[in-house]
Amino acid sequence: MCKRILLILIIIISSFSLFSYPPGWEKVDVRPWEPSSYYLEIDCADSSNCMIWAEYWGAGGYYFRRTTDAGKTWENVYKDSAWINWNNGTQKFVPKIRGTAYPNEKLFIAVGDSGLLVRTTDKGESWESYRLDKKVRLFWLRMLDENYGILFKIFV
Repeated sequence: MCKRILLILIIIISSFSLFSYPPGWEKVDVRPWEPSSYYLEIDCADSSNCMIWAEYWGAGGYYFRRTTDAGKTWENVYKDSAWINWNNGTQKFVPKIRGTAYPNEKLFIAVGDSGLLVRTTDKGESWESYRLDKKVRLFWLRMLDENYGILFKIFV
């Protein structure tokens, strides 16, 4: 009986901690417009400018969200156009993003499968997408500054 009461108390306490935030933290972003997506990584150029990389659950594809006010507000700045078209059953290959870097408030770079490199040089207003080599997986990127970085790749 005592073990059962203790177990119930642990479950109750655990469930409250699932819905609470650490002291000083508050919820600043929710995704009611994309409930089938999940955030994977956040990179910040400084204390005000950050980008979040997210993937769509099951359908493939990815998008980026940006804040310029230290996380108070967020906006979508890039959405991959390659989707699985469920209506007619056709399927497009969507390379997975494997790593991102945000060395300054203007430059953001993402790398991924099939040699994918996506970047913006104007805070996410416009984007360029490249395929370096379809037989290469670019999977980790760290920028030392806006000109130099370290990129790891695997030949697949």
